[in-house]
Amino acid sequence: MHKKRYILVGIFILVVLIFAGAGFYLYNKPRQSAADKTAAVTLSATALYKQYEANEVAANQKYLGKVIEVKGSVSAISQQNGLSILSLTTGNPAGAINCQLFKRDKNTAVKVGDAVTIKGKCTGFLMDVNLVDCALP
Repeated sequence: MHKKRYILVGIFILVVLIFAGAGFYLYNKPRQSAADKTAAVTLSATALYKQYEANEVAANQKYLGKVIEVKGSVSAISQQNGLSILSLTTGNPAGAINCQLFKRDKNTAVKVGDAVTIKGKCTGFLMDVNLVDCALP
C-alpha cells in the first residue's frame, strides 16, 4: 500500500516538474522579428486605426496576433526599455499606431515626418493600435 502511494506521489511530482519546465521555456522563449514573416495584410495607418475605432472586436478577429504591414507617416519616435517605438499618424489626434521595433533593429535613419512601411505583429487596441517585433523592410 505504501509503495503505491510513493509511486503516485513520484508520478505527480514528475508531471508538475514537466509542466513547470514547459511554462518556464515558453515564458523565456526568444522573440522573433517580423522581418522574415509574410504579412497577412497591407494597409494604411489611418485605415487600421479607423477599423479599430469603429469595431474593436471585428478588427481583433482580423488582425490580432497576425503580422501586418502598415504604411504611414512617423509622428513621434521614443525609447522605452531600450527599444525604439515609432508612432504613426492616423488622422485622429487622440490615437496612433505604436510600432515597437525588434530589439536588434535600431534604425536611426528614420525621422519624424518620414513616410514608412513597417511590418509587425498586432497586439490589439489600448487607446492606440499596438504592433510589436516590428521591422522596417
